[in-house]
Amino acid sequence: MLLDGGGEPVRKVRTCADMSPEKIAEINDLLDAAIAEVKRQHPDFEWLYVAKHWDEVHPHVQMAGVPMTADGRINFKEVMSDGTTTKGGAQAAYRRRHDEMRMMLQGEGYDATMERIDDGKRHLGLAAHKREQERIAKQAIQAVKVRTRETTVRVQEKTLTALADDLRARELEVNARGAEAAQALTAARVEAARIKALAVADGRQEGRKEMEAAVAAAWAVERELVAERARLQQLAAQRPPLPTVEQLLQRDPARMASWMKKFTVKDGSTLYDMYEKAQRAEHAKRSDWKVGAAQIKDPYDEWLAKAEAVTVGDAGKQHQRRLEQISARAAEIGQPGRYDEAQYGG
Repeated sequence: MLLDGGGEPVRKVRTCADMSPEKIAEINDLLDAAIAEVKRQHPDFEWLYVAKHWDEVHPHVQMAGVPMTADGRINFKEVMSDGTTTKGGAQAAYRRRHDEMRMMLQGEGYDATMERIDDGKRHLGLAAHKREQERIAKQAIQAVKVRTRETTVRVQEKTLTALADDLRARELEVNARGAEAAQALTAARVEAARIKALAVADGRQEGRKEMEAAVAAAWAVERELVAERARLQQLAAQRPPLPTVEQLLQRDPARMASWMKKFTVKDGSTLYDMYEKAQRAEHAKRSDWKVGAAQIKDPYDEWLAKAEAVTVGDAGKQHQRRLEQISARAAEIGQPGRYDEAQYGG
């Protein structure tokens, strides 16, 4: 799209019908003035018709008339040359009529040039005239393109200037907001420090109260545990004592062996087989027992019975010691005085 110097699109006028009503009225007045001027310059013409043409690119007038001399003859050369018979006189008459037409149009407000644009130039043929018109049209289009580019550049410069101004305004606004945020952050830090100091002071008092409440609750639980232990000890005193391991094995010595024979491992052997293998290996190690010069070796069955009797006795003793330790620990836990009742209000 082509733009004019003001940045407005250039409307391409292809026929007179594309003209605005104001332009048509203006040109119509000029055409009427031109017709009147031609009639004034040729008062002896017998005019056949006058026609205005609006159906082409440029509006114009066609006038047809009969050139009559003063004595009633038809003679175009004599009428157009103002009665002179020389070529120079005819050319001077022709230029005079054109000058008078231009002066009349200027008087009507039309900028008609007075330059002799064809003086000294050879008349162009139709083809050459078309080429010249095309050249002039291309130059005009190129000039419009240049003006369009210049207008575009000016518009872009204005846009960039507006953007730069907007960026500067935003930068100032961001800086102002940053300063406000920094002030708010400083004030918040001061307030946070004040609140923290108050919280520490309040927290110490609140923490002491919570600690005292927790200690009192723990002491109450301890009293409940002491009472529960006493109740359980009373119940335990009422039931018969449990038999020791030694007593269980003495009552049913075959129970352990039976259980070990039922317990099998991955290779299919039983736990009793592994026990017997270990005991036989232990018996083989002790086959060098001696009393003086004589070597004593008990049969395996006798040696195993003696070893099991010793083991059962040791197990019973260990079990009895464990029970005594548990009872002593229970008595220690059940004694009051682990918490200071006077201090914690128990």
